[in-house]
Parts: sequence; C-alpha cells; structure tokens
Amino acid sequence: MGVFDELVRMMMDMGVFQVIFPWLIVMSVTYGALSKYEYFEDDMVNGAIALSLGFLTSAGMVMFVPEGLFTNFMAALAFVAVGLIGIIVLAAIGGIDFSEIDREDNPIGGIAIGFSLIALVLVFLYQYDITGLIPQTSGSVWEDAVMPVLTMIFIIILVAVTAGGGGDDE
Repeated sequence: MGVFDELVRMMMDMGVFQVIFPWLIVMSVTYGALSKYEYFEDDMVNGAIALSLGFLTSAGMVMFVPEGLFTNFMAALAFVAVGLIGIIVLAAIGGIDFSEIDREDNPIGGIAIGFSLIALVLVFLYQYDITGLIPQTSGSVWEDAVMPVLTMIFIIILVAVTAGGGGDDE
C-alpha cells in the first residue's frame, strides 16, 4: 500500500484532483455533447469549444472553489452510482425489462429520471450540510426524518418490484 499511497499523495500535491481531473471531465462531457447533438459540423470547432470551456471551468475552480470540494463531491456521487447500480440489479432480478423503458407509453423512464434527480439533489444537500443553515434544526434532520423516509420508499419500491414482477409473465 506504500507505493500507491505515495502516488496518490504526489498526485494531490501536483493538483491532479483539484485541477486536471475536473478539467478533463468538463472537457470530455462538453465535447461528447457537442459531437452527439452536432451543433457544429466540424470536430475542430467542437474540440476548441470543449478545450476552452474546460480551461475556463478549471480556472474558476482554482480561483473560487475551496480545495478538496470537487474530490469530496465526486466521492459522494460514486456512492450514489453504486446505490443506483444496486437498484438496477434488484430491478433486473424482479423481472423489469430495461429495453422497454424508453417507449412513449411506458412511464418508468420518466419516473427513473425523476428519482435520479431527487437522489442527486439529496446527495448535494447532504454533502454540503444544508440543514445547518436552517436555525430551527439541531442538525439531525437527516437521521431523524429524511433517512427513514428514503428507507421506507426503497422498501416499498423493492416490494412492488419483486411482488409485481414488472415483466411479461407468459
């Protein structure tokens, strides 16, 4: 573990997690979106726009964002991704056919996007401790109110998926 630990520390000292990774993520997502939706026909234009937006974003992060904020937020999103993968596996075990989700007469896709957005907002609120900004709370709102409700929703979804099947039973 010593070599890997030293490598990670050296990368932290060089600013890889604070500057280079955010720049790379912003640049690649921007280039991918511009290429997919074909706003500009030339790939050189897409690359130039993605490169400049990546540099502007990383410069803004260096100047205005506290160190370690991006790393902590990405760690929280990784936990959310693992949770969503677990939900997908449970849904697949329950018999939900994911090839039918994008049909227009099937509301599951919209519901899944809605739950994903709600989960992303909850992760953001939990990560940055928004409950501490409200003067009436003692800071334990997450443990006392939000987490039991989320657990109950998860159990209801789990029971509905496993009991209902979700797929074609022929």
